[in-house]
Amino acid sequence: MAMPALPTVISVLAIPSLLLFPRTRVSICVPRAFSLRLSAEGIEEGGVLGIVTRGNRLPSVGAILPLGCAANVCHVQPLPCGRATHMHLHGFRRFEIRREWIEGDCGSAEILEIAELPG
Repeated sequence: MAMPALPTVISVLAIPSLLLFPRTRVSICVPRAFSLRLSAEGIEEGGVLGIVTRGNRLPSVGAILPLGCAANVCHVQPLPCGRATHMHLHGFRRFEIRREWIEGDCGSAEILEIAELPG
């Protein structure tokens, strides 16, 4: 599977206690408010989403860790209750955050791609 090009500004989702690495897959449930915001930014199946780890539980500037992983959005399924969306993600490239615009757990970041180590 060809991985999409990594833009310099990417939509990101900050999640406590989740680390995503290249070549790994994860399924997450995100609250409806976040899924609506991501959908408004064009993040749907086949799109690219950055996953970063929240360093603490209080959402504030600088509360996220400076490294993340870009993920291909493989599947998006709203849950029947209407309060959350289930997403399947496939991590494909690490990045470093240069600047962030994150409100709560969702936003955008200017990133710099981290080269993969050989082997």
